[in-house]
Amino acid sequence: MQTLALIVTLFSILTGPARSENASEEQSPFTIVGFLRDISYEKQLDDLHSLQFFAAQQRLEQMIRRKLGSDAAKVTVAKFRQEENVYGIRGNGVEFYATLYVDKANYPTRQQLYERLRPTEDDAFKIFELSVGDHPLQDFDLEALGWDMSLIEEEETKYDERGLICANGGALLANGSCLCLPYFTGPFCQKRVCVNAGFSTTNYPRCACPPGYPGLHCEPLPCSPTTTTTFDFSKRSLLYVISQRDSMALDINGIIAATANLTTSFQMSHPGFFDSFISVSALSYDSNTGYYSKIVATRNVTQFIDSLTYLSPTSGDRYQPILTAISTALSSSPILRPQSPVYIFADAMASDIQLELQVIQQAISWNAKLFFILTNLVDSSVYPSMNTSDPGYLVYQRLAVATGGELIVLSFKTDVEPLLEVFTMYQYDTETILSAHRFPCNSYDQKQIDLDSGLTQYYLHTVATGLLVIDNTTGTPVPLNPSYHFGTWSLYIVSRSVYTLDFRTLTSTDCTYRVFIPSNQGALLGYTPVPVIDSYAAVTSAEVPHSLVARITTDTPWSSVSITYLNEDATSSVAFAPGAPLNSRENSSCVFPLIFRPWQNCTVGPYSANLFISLKGGKFIERSYPAYCFPPQYAVQPTSGPAVCQNGGTINPLDGSCQCPELFSGDHCEVTKCINGATQVQYPAPSQLPCICLPGYTGVHCETLFCGTNASLNMGTRNFAVVMEISYGMSPIISEVKGAIKQTMPLFDSNHPGYFSSYILTTFYKRTVSGNPSSTNEITSLDYPDANSFVNGLGIGAAYTLATEHPIMEAINTTLSKVSQGTPIFIYTSSAPSDTYFHQVLTLAIQLRTPLYFILTSPYQDTAHPCLNSTSVGYMIYNHLAMVTGGLLLNFCG
Repeated sequence: MQTLALIVTLFSILTGPARSENASEEQSPFTIVGFLRDISYEKQLDDLHSLQFFAAQQRLEQMIRRKLGSDAAKVTVAKFRQEENVYGIRGNGVEFYATLYVDKANYPTRQQLYERLRPTEDDAFKIFELSVGDHPLQDFDLEALGWDMSLIEEEETKYDERGLICANGGALLANGSCLCLPYFTGPFCQKRVCVNAGFSTTNYPRCACPPGYPGLHCEPLPCSPTTTTTFDFSKRSLLYVISQRDSMALDINGIIAATANLTTSFQMSHPGFFDSFISVSALSYDSNTGYYSKIVATRNVTQFIDSLTYLSPTSGDRYQPILTAISTALSSSPILRPQSPVYIFADAMASDIQLELQVIQQAISWNAKLFFILTNLVDSSVYPSMNTSDPGYLVYQRLAVATGGELIVLSFKTDVEPLLEVFTMYQYDTETILSAHRFPCNSYDQKQIDLDSGLTQYYLHTVATGLLVIDNTTGTPVPLNPSYHFGTWSLYIVSRSVYTLDFRTLTSTDCTYRVFIPSNQGALLGYTPVPVIDSYAAVTSAEVPHSLVARITTDTPWSSVSITYLNEDATSSVAFAPGAPLNSRENSSCVFPLIFRPWQNCTVGPYSANLFISLKGGKFIERSYPAYCFPPQYAVQPTSGPAVCQNGGTINPLDGSCQCPELFSGDHCEVTKCINGATQVQYPAPSQLPCICLPGYTGVHCETLFCGTNASLNMGTRNFAVVMEISYGMSPIISEVKGAIKQTMPLFDSNHPGYFSSYILTTFYKRTVSGNPSSTNEITSLDYPDANSFVNGLGIGAAYTLATEHPIMEAINTTLSKVSQGTPIFIYTSSAPSDTYFHQVLTLAIQLRTPLYFILTSPYQDTAHPCLNSTSVGYMIYNHLAMVTGGLLLNFCG
């Protein structure tokens, strides 16, 4: 891609329609939900007739008018509210719900308006939702956004403006402050505290608690009768965490297609099994100074899939806040169902590994296995590929082990779709009977498989390179063949007659396997420090005596239970294994009636609790559950002073360590990282830069591509015109072009002031969605008066589509109608043309003396859509147009 980067240095992309000189008086309404920066929330903003409300609305309208380049745009705000990080936006501001009226002639479609309003780094507002029409506030999806009008009024009745009334039973002290009851906090005791991984949201003020913790705050309780809903595992949530970086465009394409297929299949085979759908998409940018996330929580599968199709992958940081997104997914909506796996899609390493223990507690409490589906990138100066020794990668391994999940690495992004379909179909309504994580692959491991009565087969997942699974039931080794295989993951569907398995390999890498069965019969586990408390937590802590407690959830009554605690390799027992269990507690009304003998201590880290449950009638079952011993919690000791962080590092409030910018490391961020092949100076002089750069690079980290200024560029015109395909397969090209233009255009402009009088960008793609036989051509052509507006507006996003051919000729024809004579046009595409504008383009280009430069790329890691070969019709069309018009065809495909 370096060759392409040099060629695209002078060309860029931007979204959004230009201002029309002949705007139609007819206007179209659009409903927008967004965030307005640098406005402090005050109570007067609740009053539509207040001066503060009018001023905020006017400011928003002026900014949108400047963005659209039109004074005809009209904004009517229905509601401002205090920004509460619903979307993860950091900073001071307010959220708004409004109707935007724009000229119908200029913005006939939502896509054209959205592209124009797409935020840039310098914008003081962001748009989160954009829909056609003027929707009343009460008709919007308030649950997903966290809006609730009734709660605002309810909270106003709890205390007056001077704080003379304390909410939730709080006592008013003589100094005017409130003394709060347990599990309430805030200056007026108005905030509810949820423990044991429970959570509350703006529109759901009580705590949503994981199974086994029926208290109002999910707090530990003495034994009490269980409720009928405490252990309802008949429904599941489909739960996604998605990195929204532009390198994930093809991954998201596969997620959308797989989701449509698997939800249709489940609706036919298990109607109603998925009763809620939750996704969290997240992105960090500007070296982790900017962060936003989008939360969707709905019970409507069509709305869920639609929300995925409108994700716009955007350039971001090398490391991404994946753990933050996982934590958000497990605490964002009360419609979350327990025992629902979390599917995490990413191609970046985690930037927030400090959240590891928090995520483990949430996942184990909600019985949520974490399945990481990672896709590899080709290493580049833009984004690094997965480094298996990087802490941001290793944290994925530890989370998968701790929660009973898996970490799968795919070599091809096109494998995301088939893997997700297969994986999900064989994952839900299952119980694990045996699992091992990271056992040495170069050793021999043999396991006996004991199935529930009545089962004819079982499933086996393996995650490894070169792992052999051998049937050794008869004493004659017979290798098993996987039914499905993608990347490092394989699925075996094994007959009951095969009950002795050998795991062998000669590699030295770590391996994982898991044996599971279709069943909803099992157990629920917890831990308690004293027998009178039902369950204190779903995890235990070192240096504190604990007993494991359990509730057996089988249809057939159990007669006895034995337990074995194993290390993560499933071959050795943990050192703190307690004795035999007690049959029951004295109080039979406990939610967890079965209690095991306590241990005084445990070793910090993951282990597994393996239960052998004898049922009445002579049957038995085996189950394996993830468990975790947390570090002991000590009181924080005072230090001599705060840590000193260099080079722009900030102090982590959790542990006092330094959080370093992207290109610095060390305890105090004192180590400078060198990139792009640079060599670090071991002992630099006081005035010497820390990195020795390769030719062509400069900067403290050698992060800047340096081009000499001696070369001349003369296009014989004062137009700058680019035509860009914006399908998902072009997403990395878009990102690279954007980066190149940001560096080069200011340099060119300073050396050749006034050379370009206008800047034209035309984007195109054919929108084709699964299940919809109709297709629409989306073409947008934009004009910009200067280089600054062209560069500052860069931020185009790729669009989801199943089409493999796009309206390239029509897009070129549109551009030709706007350029002056002699203007070269640069066309970026990876596809063949789908339209019939060839002769119009040929005739008009010759008349205007316009050379056409085609830059042909390959669909990024998309093996299903190979490069155009030199004998294809599309390739010959491009080559002919380039030769006849005096342009050039640059083929970077393959």
